[in-house]
Amino acid sequence: MKVSNVFRIYPVFALLVGFLSCGRNPASSIEEHCGKRDKIETVELISIEEKLPEIHSYSTVFMLGDTLIINDSESTDKRFFAYDIKEDRYLGNFGKFGEGPGEIANFGSIIIDPVKHILYGMSYATWYMTGLDVKKALSDPDYKAFLKMKPKEIEGVTPVLGSGDWLNDSTAYYEVAVPNEDWTEFDNRIGLVNLNDGSISLIEDNGFGKNTDNRLTVSIKNRLMISTGRVHDQIRIFDLEGNLKKVIYGPDYTEKRHRPRFEYFYQSCIGKDEIYASYLNEYILEKTYRKIS
Repeated sequence: MKVSNVFRIYPVFALLVGFLSCGRNPASSIEEHCGKRDKIETVELISIEEKLPEIHSYSTVFMLGDTLIINDSESTDKRFFAYDIKEDRYLGNFGKFGEGPGEIANFGSIIIDPVKHILYGMSYATWYMTGLDVKKALSDPDYKAFLKMKPKEIEGVTPVLGSGDWLNDSTAYYEVAVPNEDWTEFDNRIGLVNLNDGSISLIEDNGFGKNTDNRLTVSIKNRLMISTGRVHDQIRIFDLEGNLKKVIYGPDYTEKRHRPRFEYFYQSCIGKDEIYASYLNEYILEKTYRKIS
C-alpha cells in the first residue's frame, strides 16, 4: 500500500499565489492580469506521519477547530482520520466504508458544520447527502452515518454537487454541475443548497457555457466567494449573493478549454487580504497520488 507523507507546515502556508502585484486592465473595472507568482515564503515541514496509521497519498484535509480531518478516498475500511494539532496526537478514525446501512461509499462534496461538528458529504452510491457526527463517530466504533437529504432535480435532472462550504445549519454554498438529459454536457454554477429539503438555488452564470470545472471557497468573514478554474487559468471573485466582483487571469489564460486533462488551480483558501491556492498549470496524465503538505 502506498502511503502519504503528512506534514505540519510552519508558518501556516506553503504556497502563495501572488496576486497583489498584478496589473489592472484599463479596459475593464473588474479585470486584473497576473504575470507571475512572485512572493515565495520559506517554510519548515515537520512530519506527523509516524503518529498516523497508513493513509493513501491521494487524500484531502479539512479543519474542525483544532482537529485536522484527513479524508482518505482510497480507504476500504474507515474513511476519515482525526488528528489534534494542539495536543499533537492522533484521535482515531471514523466513517465505515461500504454500501450497507450507515456506511459510506463513493463519498465526496464534503463540508463540515463547525458548530455542531457534523461532517456532510454526498454518497453517490445512494445519491443522498449523508452526515456523520464527528465527536460521536470518534467515540463509538460502531457509529452509523445518517441520511440528511437528496438534492432536488433541476430542469428534470439530478445535479452533481462539487466543492462547497457550510453557511449555517440549513444552507451551504456549492459548485453545482447541472447535466443535460443524456449527461453529455454539464452547466457548472454556484448554488445555495438547502440542507434540509435538498432544494437548490443557482446564483451565478459561469460565463463559459457547458463543460467547465471550478472549485469553490467561501469566506463568510470577508463576505467573498472564490471560484478557481481547473480548466481555465483564472480566479473569479464574487460577493455572497453571487455578484461577480473581479476576474483575475493567469498567465496562460485562454477562453478555450485545454484537453486532455489539463489542470490549473486545485484547492484554495482565503486569508486576511490574500488568496492562497494550489497552482498546477500542467497536464494530469493519470490520477495517482498527491501528498498532504
